[in-house]
Amino acid sequence: MFKPNKELLDIIGWDEKSVPSYRILPSDMTLCQITFSLENLITGLAYEISQYYKWGKNMKEKDTGKLIIVSEAIKNGFAHRTGHNGENIEYGMFITPQAVCHGFRDYGVFFKSKEVKHNFETKTQFCKKTEAICLNYLEGFRQGVCFMYEDSDIIHVDILRRI
Repeated sequence: MFKPNKELLDIIGWDEKSVPSYRILPSDMTLCQITFSLENLITGLAYEISQYYKWGKNMKEKDTGKLIIVSEAIKNGFAHRTGHNGENIEYGMFITPQAVCHGFRDYGVFFKSKEVKHNFETKTQFCKKTEAICLNYLEGFRQGVCFMYEDSDIIHVDILRRI
């Protein structure tokens, strides 16, 4: 399993109290399975985060809204998988007393590009054509990268490790 790079781990305050959590989504899932899995994943993540921080049922709407980033990134991972050898989509959540970091690994070609890396890390908007290619693969998941940008404090793309 993967971890964010050392710089990100330092930013979020990774230490012995920190908790990693991983999910693997098989690449051969159908659209119905993906949709069901993402709905359950988001519910489970909200519960894990609220338990870690001892929030009980008082998780703020903004905090739960940020979890949509997870479904958007995983949806994009399934969109990127076309034409590849059926590698699974990997998701990791790294919780520290100071922050929550979400990590994703997909094996498509989209995140191999230095331009895409730069655009994501600087939160530069993609042209509508590029975004449309990403968004039209799975019906019902058309949040777009701008949604991810708004609710992410830091975005880091590792084009070598595909994270």
